[in-house]
Amino acid sequence: IERPLSSLESGFNDLVFELSRSVVTIEGSHRVADRNSSGTANEAVSRTVSSGLIFDSLGHILTAASGVVGQDHIVVEIDNRQIAAQVVGVDYFTDMAVLKTSVPLGRPARLSARQVCAGQMVLAMGNAFGLRASPSMGFCAGTRPDGTLQFSVPVTTSSYGGGVFDLSGELLGLIVGTVGQGSRVAVAVPAYQLAQVVEHVRQFG
Repeated sequence: IERPLSSLESGFNDLVFELSRSVVTIEGSHRVADRNSSGTANEAVSRTVSSGLIFDSLGHILTAASGVVGQDHIVVEIDNRQIAAQVVGVDYFTDMAVLKTSVPLGRPARLSARQVCAGQMVLAMGNAFGLRASPSMGFCAGTRPDGTLQFSVPVTTSSYGGGVFDLSGELLGLIVGTVGQGSRVAVAVPAYQLAQVVEHVRQFG
């Protein structure tokens, strides 16, 4: 006999797998001068890890600007593949960056046209402690005064650039930051704004 909770768990498993195909890990690196105790300058490499969302089948990836600005080299990773990426442009108003890879990756996220989502159950997907598409559950808290969406979903800084999805699998927002102390909750650019921002960045950089 199939129990209701078993059916629910199976549904979540299927949803997580589907959404994971739209999420990538982004690793940025740049060289920095490192002085040792004797005062001699050595060169070291600083690395950052964040997340990204596949936007289309042309190789465009969306991410949070904080993970890629100032980086010399950017690599996108999905399904054990590592592909070099270039920054197309940054929208500092939304803190969002658009990247471009030479080959298409994964499956583009399905963007929701919803402008309000308060009280809706959601699933956040992004890199967490080395896992590319680590899921976490929560709720949409509503729209903040600056127009971003706030979600009661705990995320790590490496989840910046990941996404918050509804339970139908549509993207509600691109995670660009957090608010709060201790267990920080996600702040995201609404999905219905993303296509317009991408078009602006592609035209004007």
